[in-house]
Amino acid sequence: MLHCVRQAERRHRNLADGPKRKNKDFKKEHIMVKTITEKLNAWLRYREAVKELSRLSDRELSDIGVRRGDIEFIARRQLAA
Repeated sequence: MLHCVRQAERRHRNLADGPKRKNKDFKKEHIMVKTITEKLNAWLRYREAVKELSRLSDRELSDIGVRRGDIEFIARRQLAA
């Protein structure tokens, strides 16, 4: 994923080339950068949720009805909702 971000950054720098780039190309670049940013933010939220749930004790997880082995599944499902 980091490779995609770097590639998008390089393309974004190329936008400084001036008016020779078409508006349509700019829109495609903008959409691509926005998509990458959204995916990266979703992944970061997922990792943070997994980290927070993993910090809980087995007793605390049991109180909220979560098994330790289900943490990643639950975090992924919550982000998709």
